[in-house]
Amino acid sequence: NKPSLKEGFFINGHHNNAGKFYISGINSNGSEKFRLALPEMPHGFAPHPNNDLLVILPGLTGTKLNVINSKTAKKVAETRIRKDRHFNGHAVFSPDGKWLFTTENIIDSSEGVIGVYETKNFSFVRELPAYGLGPHGIDILSDGTTLVIASGGLRTRPDSGKYYFDLNSMRSSVNYIDANSGKLLNRIDMPVHRLSIRQAIVFDNDKTLVVCQYKGRREMPYLVGIQQGGGAIEMLPIDEDSLWLMNGYVGHVTIAGNIAAVSSPRGKGMGFWDLKQKTFMGSVKINDVSGVQPIKGYNDFIASANTGELYHINAKKLTATLLNNMGDDVKWTNHMIKIAT
Repeated sequence: NKPSLKEGFFINGHHNNAGKFYISGINSNGSEKFRLALPEMPHGFAPHPNNDLLVILPGLTGTKLNVINSKTAKKVAETRIRKDRHFNGHAVFSPDGKWLFTTENIIDSSEGVIGVYETKNFSFVRELPAYGLGPHGIDILSDGTTLVIASGGLRTRPDSGKYYFDLNSMRSSVNYIDANSGKLLNRIDMPVHRLSIRQAIVFDNDKTLVVCQYKGRREMPYLVGIQQGGGAIEMLPIDEDSLWLMNGYVGHVTIAGNIAAVSSPRGKGMGFWDLKQKTFMGSVKINDVSGVQPIKGYNDFIASANTGELYHINAKKLTATLLNNMGDDVKWTNHMIKIAT
């Protein structure tokens, strides 16, 4: 969530036309560094704060958490989730690296829970309530004990695909939970009906960047906001043409300095916000773009598209340059992570 602004390489999941799943290491010039097969569709990543371990979370309803050494691309552990639970795509380590916290669902009810795992063998230790349906993104405040949960508010079932059973009554929020006691410390509701918070990323003195997906049809609400402490979510403005270009959907977000790069694969574009000024900088049109990370510094980013392309994007000039087209048999998934070298 807080990538290095120094040199590094990148990891993104993908799948092919035969239904096989992989992650690939990607150099900053777009060339492939390595490829590793996985048992399920990869989704989010959680880097260990003190070593080269990288946790790979499966997509929604996935059951296997995989751990690799990010520098050698060797698999070091695999953990299957408990009965009647599935992973919800994201995780975060405690600052000391001793604990891993994952967003999960109880299958029968869609009630969210936080799985707690030790990080020697990545065995399950205990479960915390997430205080809402369908938790997705997760981060941790600078105190090292307060978890920040993007509670999406959506009731689903693994056998129903992306059908939502509660659109009329859904309640999405940012939930702050004590990682030691499991106590709910604060809950900040999303006031816009059918706007589901998908990511909650901590930045700049414990502010939280929230990005959303709209599950309604009658309007096109803002999708990016900032929340801090007990305050309400402040949605960031964007011009109407660019807002409609996003098509109500955010795939991935990364922060470089004061710049947030926000992808919209269904909207065919990458938008940029200045988080200090709380202003929209502009967007770049790229078909089915999603994964994004800073290459070096604040303005240059690498981005992946589901159609197989990798792009170099300059946020200041709002330009996109094709780096590599790996073909339609490499369908990049939503999230990318940077590994500093």
